[in-house]
Amino acid sequence: MAVNRREMSEVIREYRELKGISQKALAKEMSKDFPGVDHSLISKMENGLCEPTIPMSDWVCKALNELLESRNLSRGVDVRIDTKTSDIGDLTPLEHKVYVFMKLTSEDNRISRTELAMLTKLDDRGARDIIESLRKKGIRIGSGCGRKGYWLCRSEQEYRKFISEYSSRAYTVLKNKSAMDGYVEGQIRL
Repeated sequence: MAVNRREMSEVIREYRELKGISQKALAKEMSKDFPGVDHSLISKMENGLCEPTIPMSDWVCKALNELLESRNLSRGVDVRIDTKTSDIGDLTPLEHKVYVFMKLTSEDNRISRTELAMLTKLDDRGARDIIESLRKKGIRIGSGCGRKGYWLCRSEQEYRKFISEYSSRAYTVLKNKSAMDGYVEGQIRL
């Protein structure tokens, strides 16, 4: 699977974070298959400063998938979802699959959108859409609060903390929209 620079930088960073290794350690791991790879090249790829080769992007994506699958198996998650129902009501199979992963999270043990996309075989936009779909169905999935990743809110306190930040973002968007709606200097008003 070939990916673009931005996606590749996210995949490399995600792989290193999940595995808990440095750029030098990743370079050493990759150099078995790609002689000449060093930590400066890894750094450039992570920062989107160079285009990875197709074999390199395939290698990193395969390694991340294997890592996620082993992590998934150690969590005891069965991702073979055949039903449209769950313990919370009517969900599509994909929504149910994402919900199963969300049940394994906590505010301190979050799942990133990249990890979620890999586990569900979705792209980034698809993973984001499923999260929004679950939220529309009333499932309290938190995000933000100064850290990367999603989690299932397990207490009213966690939910209130998340929703305060979430509402603040919505307020900022509406305030900016209002300001832009009123600005016409040098612009055509419809």
